[in-house]
Amino acid sequence: SLAGLSNLAPAGPGRYPRVDWELLLLPALEVVVSPDDRDSRALFARLITAPAGLRLAGDEGRVVFLPANPVSRPGPRLAEALEALLTAREREP
Repeated sequence: SLAGLSNLAPAGPGRYPRVDWELLLLPALEVVVSPDDRDSRALFARLITAPAGLRLAGDEGRVVFLPANPVSRPGPRLAEALEALLTAREREP
């Protein structure tokens, strides 16, 4: 990929497929990318207290929040979203 990352989420039906919580248990999972909005932050705050999300609370993985507008809207803002992802990748180990 352009960002040097692999998408581990399986393709799903519709524009916004849902990801199974078990994906968080995959050993290959290093980073979860999420839009930075109130709902996503609240979801991850709850998630890190659940068994499937505990590894995100520790050193085994991390959540990277990117600006919600370009990340959530396909089309011309895709380049802006990619730039935010590359910046976050460079900033975090």
